[in-house]
Amino acid sequence: MNIAIYSRNLSRQICLLACIAILSACMSTPTASRVNRIQIIAFPDANQMTATAVDIVFVYDKNVEAMMPKSSTQWFDTKAALTAGLATAIQVVSLKIPPATDVNVTMPANHSKAVAVLCFSNYLNSEGQVVGNITSFRDVTILLSSGNVVYQDR
Repeated sequence: MNIAIYSRNLSRQICLLACIAILSACMSTPTASRVNRIQIIAFPDANQMTATAVDIVFVYDKNVEAMMPKSSTQWFDTKAALTAGLATAIQVVSLKIPPATDVNVTMPANHSKAVAVLCFSNYLNSEGQVVGNITSFRDVTILLSSGNVVYQDR
C-alpha cells in the first residue's frame, strides 16, 4: 500500500516538474538572432540596372517586431518616423548597392542581441519588395537580381 501511494506521489511530482519546465520555456526571453555575417551580391542587371537601397533592421524588442512593416514599400515610406519613434528598439544599417557589386555588411556591435533581423530592399519590381526575415540565418548571402531578392544561408 505504501508503495502505491509513493508511486502515485512520484508521478504527480514528475508531472508538476514537466509543467513547470514547459511554462518556463514559454515565458523565457526571446531567442537572439543567429546572424553573424551578411554579404550582398548585386548582379549586373539588379533592380533593372539601378542602384538598390537596402536597409537591414536589427530589432531588439519582440513587441516592436510585430509592428514592423510587411513590405519594403511600407518600410521606406515610414522609415523616418519608425527610426525616430523606435530609437533604441531598432538599429538600421542603410546601404545603396549599385549593380555588379559585392558588399560585406558591417554589423552593429550589439547585433547578437537582436530578436529579429529584417531586410528591406527598395526594388522597382513588386517581387523584390518582400521583407526578408533573416533572423534564423547565420551566414547570410542576399542576392539582388533583375526582378527579385533571394536570401541564402551558407
